[in-house]
Amino acid sequence: MKVIVISNSANSLWYFRRGHIKSLNDASELVIIAINDITDQNRIAELTGNSTKIHLVNSKFHLFLKTLFLARDFDAILSYSLLAGVIGGLAGWLFRVPRRVVLFSGLGYLNYITKPTHLSRLISKLLQFNNAAIFVNNEDGLKLRNEYKLTFSRELIILGEGMDLKSSIEEVSSQMVGIYAGRLHPQKCVDVLVDSFGKQQNLKKLILVGFTGAQLFEFYNREFDMTNIECVGRVDDIFPFMSESRYAIMPSKPGEGFPTFLMEAMVNGRVCVSTDTFGNLDAMDKGSNGFLIKNDYFRNLSINYYSACETMQGVFNNLGKDLDAEKKYISNAKKFMEENCEREFIAKKITRFIITK
Repeated sequence: MKVIVISNSANSLWYFRRGHIKSLNDASELVIIAINDITDQNRIAELTGNSTKIHLVNSKFHLFLKTLFLARDFDAILSYSLLAGVIGGLAGWLFRVPRRVVLFSGLGYLNYITKPTHLSRLISKLLQFNNAAIFVNNEDGLKLRNEYKLTFSRELIILGEGMDLKSSIEEVSSQMVGIYAGRLHPQKCVDVLVDSFGKQQNLKKLILVGFTGAQLFEFYNREFDMTNIECVGRVDDIFPFMSESRYAIMPSKPGEGFPTFLMEAMVNGRVCVSTDTFGNLDAMDKGSNGFLIKNDYFRNLSINYYSACETMQGVFNNLGKDLDAEKKYISNAKKFMEENCEREFIAKKITRFIITK
């Protein structure tokens, strides 16, 4: 079995798909074609096993040409991202590659493709040159298929793209401390999080991990009570901050992808608090893995901002009140991650899907 992997980012292959690449390499003859955005060349060595060949190109056009040049000799093409899905599907169809698989991850390009434009309609048609698809969670797939009536002869639905689920924290903190990790931007509802925290009395401290510009940080300091909020910026190792925290908080508007931060928190025994948006809701297993905040008000914060804050405050005020329930959340979450999101499990599942008919 000879398999091509196409990606418009070599860096994303290293960050998110190393498990997939290793599993495919073990089961087949593998070639990778990717746009070169690698900053650390040692990462290439981690992607390329003894039998793996990698072609780094400098543009989308060269990605297309290289795929066309190689496709005729392969049995399967796996495409990551919207762009790669169009290229891989079209090249595979032209040269009669029998297995043409596109993986849809997150909702970023899903929102783009569902805009009612002639370009998005054309892209949806081109994607159907693939005859199989992998969806990272069920809601993404349903929305995409229903909007543009995408049809694939075979489909696989997975939760997340796989993580090394090794706990780095020995004990669950008893401190009433919360942690958030991600972009510290109102798009991520961080303004609602900070405002809600300042108006409640239950949580004693909030740790914010992630990047924010100076202007935005000044805005938060000017508009909100930041007394017990520690903003640590970008960090190489989140676990010292996570070990100090009992609660991992992930407010998201509709339109988020699958939440890596929540997955890491669940594996490490944090009690998770999240809005019930797509992706987050899947990770939370519909509420059996932690506290869910209804996202009704988060859909339009320009109108419902204060209602969203009140909803979040209500959840914060209930934290720590039922420790038995929180222990059950922790236990459920760890088991759920091990059964659904462990890197090797996901990688083998994807490999089986690609190399078998």
